Amino acid sequence: MRRRVLLYCDGGRIAEIGTGHVRRCLLLARALTERGCEVSFLTSSSSAVLVPVAAEGFRCEILPALHPADLARALMRARPEIVIWDRLDSSPALNRVIKDSDAVLITLDDAGKGQPQADITINAMVTGGRTPYKGFE
Repeated sequence: MRRRVLLYCDGGRIAEIGTGHVRRCLLLARALTERGCEVSFLTSSSSAVLVPVAAEGFRCEILPALHPADLARALMRARPEIVIWDRLDSSPALNRVIKDSDAVLITLDDAGKGQPQADITINAMVTGGRTPYKGFE
């Protein structure tokens, strides 16, 4: 049985600016697909995410707004076992919705108030010293 992974990311309005999260998630999506996972995307952006994601053949759902009720409905449709949330400032309310869905929550570069609820936080920028990330003091 293939694991279902849902990647959340947003992108800027201009393709040349603000698409780092999208590119990183596409790289992860390709690697996860090669390892047998079923991968889909979720975003509250529009074409900045939808166009490159669709070009790579992945499904992408656009949320009209990033509200807990909308997220809960999207999670019910996608039924992910793992949610990878690539956003700098996760919120406790949204992370609670993800945790209530029984999905494993992995956050990327997350310094938001919801970060302590993540099962795993990956921060590629931690090199030592002071950091806003829980667990890296």
